[in-house]
Amino acid sequence: YRVHPDSATARNKLAGHREALLVLERFRHLLTATELRARRAVYGTLTGIELARSKETRWAGIVHIFKCGSLSFLVAGFVRTMVRRMILRQRPYS
Repeated sequence: YRVHPDSATARNKLAGHREALLVLERFRHLLTATELRARRAVYGTLTGIELARSKETRWAGIVHIFKCGSLSFLVAGFVRTMVRRMILRQRPYS
């Protein structure tokens, strides 16, 4: 597998989430206010997570999650991961 500048790698995730937000804003007229608010919160959380991964932008990422993100989305992801790990531990060859 070759990594090139346009690869969907970890270093391009932040740009991808920001682009998704731009697309969301462009087509906001097709969504209800509730759907738009929920999707903004999800992408705000994902953007904050990516910012928090870097030592230089860690605090900015955490602040972004609190300002623009969804703590319930963040916690739900954590719970899903823990449940998945517990299930895989029970069935290690699945």
